[in-house]
Amino acid sequence: GYGEVGSSPTEPKDPPPDDPLYLENYKLAREHHLFIYYHLGHGHKENFERVLTANPDLNFIWHGDALSTGEIKEVLRKHPNAYYGIEGYQEGDYNIFPLFVGKRKQAYLDAMNKNFDGLVDATVRTWRPVIESYPDQVIWGTDRGDAEWNYDVEVGQIMVKYARAFIGKLDPAVQEKVGYKNAERIIRGD
Repeated sequence: GYGEVGSSPTEPKDPPPDDPLYLENYKLAREHHLFIYYHLGHGHKENFERVLTANPDLNFIWHGDALSTGEIKEVLRKHPNAYYGIEGYQEGDYNIFPLFVGKRKQAYLDAMNKNFDGLVDATVRTWRPVIESYPDQVIWGTDRGDAEWNYDVEVGQIMVKYARAFIGKLDPAVQEKVGYKNAERIIRGD
C-alpha cells in the first residue's frame, strides 16, 4: 500500500485529498497496484469523494475522526473502492487516548484497565451499525495515536486485547471480515 497520507499532526499543512500534491501519488499507486491509506482531515469529505469517483480502480482505506458515522456510511454506500479503518479506542465520546498524550504511560494503562468493558461496549454501540451496513468495507485499523509511549509493548498488548474484545462482540458472520479478511482482500487487490 501507499500511505499514510493526508491530514496529520506531523504535517504543517492540511491539504485535501484532491490537492495536486497527491494526484501524482494516485497515478503511482495505480502503476504499482497499490492501495492508498489516507488520514482524512476535517472538511475534506467532498474532496475525498471526488478522488474516489475519479479513481474507481484504486482502493482507499481511510481513518480518523473527521467524519461522523453517518457520513462514513454515506461514503461507503456511494464508493465501493472506499474502506474504513476503525481505531475505536481513540474515537467517539469515550476517547480516552488523547487525555494521556504527554502524560505517563501508566496513567493510560490504568484508565484502559479500569474502564475496559465500558470502552469496548461504547465502541461496539458506535460501530456496529456501520459494520452491519457495510461488512465488506470495514477493517480494524492499526493507527496508534501520537503519544511518545504508543509503541510500547504493554500499550500494544492492551490495544490488541481491546481489538479482540471489540471484534468478539460483533456478529460472528462479520468478525473475520473486520478482523482480517477484508484487509487481506484489499492487499491482494481483489
